[in-house]
Amino acid sequence: MRAEMAANGELPLDYMLRVMRDPHEAPSRRDFMAAKAAPYLHPQLAAVAHRVTGPNGGLLGPTVQNVFVEASAVPALPAPVTPRGDDERVH
Repeated sequence: MRAEMAANGELPLDYMLRVMRDPHEAPSRRDFMAAKAAPYLHPQLAAVAHRVTGPNGGLLGPTVQNVFVEASAVPALPAPVTPRGDDERVH
């Protein structure tokens, strides 16, 4: 069918590309033809379902591990280091 259409005249996609490339056409028309032709020339991204299975073949889900630490067990943060005024690397 494509060969027959091509033999009888210009295919719709060929027409859209010709108009898109024509510098004498209005920019809005060229943009419109580019947008209409793009799906036929460039693949679109599609959503992919990711499935992670464990050794037994069952689906794995996210796991959350909560760890509670006594406040006295948390070490104190060190004091921030500030550059000295006479350090030549500091401007």
